[in-house]
Formats: sequence, structure tokens, C-alpha cells
Amino acid sequence: MEEIQLKLRPPLISTYKPLLPLPENVHLKEQDVPSSSSFRNNLPPSTVSAPNWAQIQEHNRELGLRGEELVLKHEKKLLQDAGRNDLADRVEHIALTDSAAGYDLLSFDDKGQPKYIEVKTTRKSSQTPFYISSNEVERSKKYGQSYWIYRLFNYGSNSEEICFFKLRGPADESLMLEANSYKAIAKNKN
Repeated sequence: MEEIQLKLRPPLISTYKPLLPLPENVHLKEQDVPSSSSFRNNLPPSTVSAPNWAQIQEHNRELGLRGEELVLKHEKKLLQDAGRNDLADRVEHIALTDSAAGYDLLSFDDKGQPKYIEVKTTRKSSQTPFYISSNEVERSKKYGQSYWIYRLFNYGSNSEEICFFKLRGPADESLMLEANSYKAIAKNKN
């Protein structure tokens, strides 16, 4: 299997300490999608001190790339195990070259149909809410049943397995979406 190099942009802040690399023997373990009733009441507790947003953003960016790398390896292995090395060689880490694509990875099923995969990674539980952009939601509608969200959770635990579940199809059909930010432009006062 080809060696995959994790490509990171320079840190946003000089005091940031990157995550330790995962051992080579870490792999993904698929699980069932958790019940939707547990999502809404599992918001993170508020913090007393002001958060260091630059450090949080840097950590999340690196965590996301690590998750994408694991799913990339997982998808290639699935295709190789199915005897489709031709397709495994075509699996691509789109997010490294096109951050506006609306998905992170381009993979394939064993029949050669494309899979547009968005990876969402957390150190927390499977019920932890995650952010999805309007672009990702729109792409999920465009690609329909070819669009997948892989939700990795409990990342970084002392385990050789990183658990995940998959959601297929338009995001608004498989997720409870709640608006939490707006793009704002000043109104003309004329």
C-alpha cells in the first residue's frame, strides 16, 4: 500500500503544539449511526475562560486532516480487498487542492461509481454535534446517493481502532440542521 503523507499548512500561531502521530496499526471500525434523540442534548459545556480561537482552529484543522487521511487509507484498502486496484489508485484527497469542492475525498464503490466523501472528525463521542457548511449541504444535494459523510469519533483514544459511522445522500435528509451563523453585509441606507 502506498505511503500517504499528511500535508499541513503552517500553524496559525507559533505556540501551537501539533497532535502526536498515530501508530501505523490504527484503523477504522464502522459502527451504527447513533439515535437522533441523543444529538440535541449533547452540546459541549460552556467555558469560564476566553477560548484561544486560533489554537482551537489550528487543532481542528489538523484533526480534520488526520481523519481524512485515515478515511483515504480505509477507502483504498476496501477497493484493494475487492480486487479493484485500478480504482484504489484513483482515490483522491480533494480537500488538499480544492477547499471549495464541498467534499474531502473522491473514492469509488467496487462497481466504479464515484463516492464524494466529507469527513467529520472529533475526539468526543458519536453524538457530538458537528459543523457542516452550506456548500457541503448543497453538494450533498447535487451528488445525492453518491455523497457520503464519514463521522469519526473518539479520535486519539488509546485504541488501535477509530470508530466511525456513515451517512449517505443529501445532508438535509440524514441530519438535523440548525443555522448557527450568517454571512453579513451592511445595508445601503438610501
